[in-house]
Amino acid sequence: MGSRSKGKYTHYSSDRNLSLVALLEENGFEESGDDAGTIGLVLTWIVGALHLVSAFSLVGLVLLHSGKGGGVSDMFGGSVGATAAGSTVAEKNLSRITVVVAVTFGFTTLVLGLLLA
Repeated sequence: MGSRSKGKYTHYSSDRNLSLVALLEENGFEESGDDAGTIGLVLTWIVGALHLVSAFSLVGLVLLHSGKGGGVSDMFGGSVGATAAGSTVAEKNLSRITVVVAVTFGFTTLVLGLLLA
């Protein structure tokens, strides 16, 4: 039959795998292990750089948020009219940017975990 039994799983002989490789090579498909390794390495560096940029940006954006005081609106002279609509819009936009950077940071964390596993 060409198969060996090991426990409850069946393993096929390596002759079948070699014929599949030979069939692929006859049809013009070649193994390109070097290209795959290079692409993976470049992708890891790109995602790593994006991860570092998003990490530092996230720290900066969180520090810009308002605490018990006025936050960003105080930096731009909003302490006189703290209830003005301009400070609310600035805070909403800052929150949106922070969420986008946080999602980017989380995504790059997952991708780096998969690439380096």
